Amino acid sequence: MDYRQANTSDICTIAALHTQSWRESYQGILSDFYLQEPVAKNRLEVWTERLSDPAQNQYVLVAESQNEVVGFICLYGAKDKILGTIIDNLHVVSSHQGQGLGKQLLIHAMSWCYENYPEQGIYLEVLADNHPAVGFYQSLGGQLHSKSVWSAPCGTKVNELVYRWPNAGYLLTDLK
Repeated sequence: MDYRQANTSDICTIAALHTQSWRESYQGILSDFYLQEPVAKNRLEVWTERLSDPAQNQYVLVAESQNEVVGFICLYGAKDKILGTIIDNLHVVSSHQGQGLGKQLLIHAMSWCYENYPEQGIYLEVLADNHPAVGFYQSLGGQLHSKSVWSAPCGTKVNELVYRWPNAGYLLTDLK
């Protein structure tokens, strides 16, 4: 597996992977109509903006197998003054799930956090009904920080959980 920082040539690939991941993971959570068509356009718009004009604190890493992107992670360092750095996205194609790729992406991303934001906490927001993802983050020592309601791009209101780790070093210890 090869890992590298994403660039503008990855826009369509990341958007497609993100779209497929949402279609697989959010069936019955987000509106069926949104997941059929608008999600692809929405994700393409998001990734075009993010990779064409990246924020200074943005880090997007892709995992490649045989020159094909099979996963990615996106973080924003020091996004929140209290919670710290957000893991904004972590997606792995279904054919590579369960093989430790999510953990490897997190290890690489936490190394970046440790170098750039060593004292910052790490957090993420996950849909409460996305039970596999919730279980994954709990297995990595994520502590439930809060609950909220997310207004999805399709207008659906969805219960969301916020998991937190004290800092990148703490999460790195749990990952290894």
